[in-house]
Amino acid sequence: SMSLPKDHIGDSELARKMTASNELPAPADVSARRFFQLLSSAAFSGVIARSIVHPMDTIRARMMVQSSGSLKSAMMNILHTDGWKGLYRGVGVTVVVQAPAIATYLMSYDYAKDYMSSRFQTGVFHSSPALVHLCCGLFAETISAMFWVPMEVIKQRVQVRNTYTSSYSVLRDLIRNEGAHTLFKGYWLTVGVFGPYAMIYFMCYEKTKALSGTYFGQSVDQLNSVGVLGSAAVSAGIAAACTTPLDVVKTRLQTQGDLVASIRSGNGNPTGMHSGNMEYRSTMHAIRSIVSQYGIRGLFRGISARILWISPQTAITFGTFERIKQYLYSNDNNSRRDEL
Repeated sequence: SMSLPKDHIGDSELARKMTASNELPAPADVSARRFFQLLSSAAFSGVIARSIVHPMDTIRARMMVQSSGSLKSAMMNILHTDGWKGLYRGVGVTVVVQAPAIATYLMSYDYAKDYMSSRFQTGVFHSSPALVHLCCGLFAETISAMFWVPMEVIKQRVQVRNTYTSSYSVLRDLIRNEGAHTLFKGYWLTVGVFGPYAMIYFMCYEKTKALSGTYFGQSVDQLNSVGVLGSAAVSAGIAAACTTPLDVVKTRLQTQGDLVASIRSGNGNPTGMHSGNMEYRSTMHAIRSIVSQYGIRGLFRGISARILWISPQTAITFGTFERIKQYLYSNDNNSRRDEL
């Protein structure tokens, strides 16, 4: 699982005091070195995974804002216009923000899970591990959204513009035309997309890891790479498919300001999206407009690209993080035995 070993937390006097005072428990052995190691591992895992699958994210964004077209046609259009570099639009801001975002996300989940496991020894949370995973996933996403939202707003606007542009240019235009507050546009909608995603993912992830452990005859904490990667990929695919409609609405809402400002200034349509689709007044208005124009199928535009983006990214991220975490705790246990 993603949780830190309970025996490390239980051996810490500071952890016991923090738990008793209703604060989140400190990670592992409460050492600054270990905390930095886990934080760095989480950030490194996220950056590597994002960099590998970013092209599919670009295709996803393009498909979701356009009124028609397949995954293949969206990819060919990008390649025809910008070449291979077009598939990596927005990768700069993604790499810069990804490290603190994914680190905050993974560590928040571990903190919340350790806290709830140690705090609630009876009651509904104790008898329902799935509910614990759901709550921890939502908590982690809500906290880390302070990084995800500005990144998503800038990245997606870079990805959907018809002409290649830099993240800095998009940021400059956004602040000049709409104000800096637009960087956090759709904060709660982002949580509404990735919150349910995180809850579904972690619930499936813990279950598939347990099934994999049974199949391979291994404990969950020592599950081999095939089990970890397979569990992460399957769980991510299920969660991505279930939350595609919310992602379509979020993507259109977060990119519409770029288009509206450009059309009003007489600079044309920078995204290739029909202008009549763009001025959504609210989330519900966006949903009604999409369904009215394209039917329910319109809410699932880009589902294939979304699954092909998120599934391998999540498998790489969590697979790498789990392996590094196991290595760190294995070395820590060996060091303690040597000291004895």
